[in-house]
Amino acid sequence: MIIKALPDWLPCIFFVDACHSGSILDLDKTDIYKGKKVILFSGCQDSQYSQDTGDGGVMTHALLSVLASP
Repeated sequence: MIIKALPDWLPCIFFVDACHSGSILDLDKTDIYKGKKVILFSGCQDSQYSQDTGDGGVMTHALLSVLASP
């Protein structure tokens, strides 16, 4: 639904910090995206678990730390 609602020229960037999230967007199914540019940053591969910090995932924590630093 998200992809269909966005114009073709707009690149889509997704951040997913969840267990088994490596293929959450089914990027191998090109018929879904029909040439749209889609980028996925995932906390882990499908066969892995994302690590938790007690206050969110490790990838999310690292990203927010980098964005908050001067």
